[in-house]
Amino acid sequence: MTEEQFTKFRHEAVHVLMRLNESCESEFHISSWPHWDYDLERGTLTLSQDGVPKVVASIPQMARRLVLRL
Repeated sequence: MTEEQFTKFRHEAVHVLMRLNESCESEFHISSWPHWDYDLERGTLTLSQDGVPKVVASIPQMARRLVLRL
């Protein structure tokens, strides 16, 4: 890969990630949760409020929903 090709790839990747972040926010309102934890072994994202888990989401299911929206 040439430097020019890498620069183009990196630029496009940044925009894909920006769209994923926007989709994640609009779909799951991640920034409204005061605390979140992820467990890679279990494949879960736990959203908590006042130290109490309120939502436990499957990371693979969330990813599929977000990718389908791109």
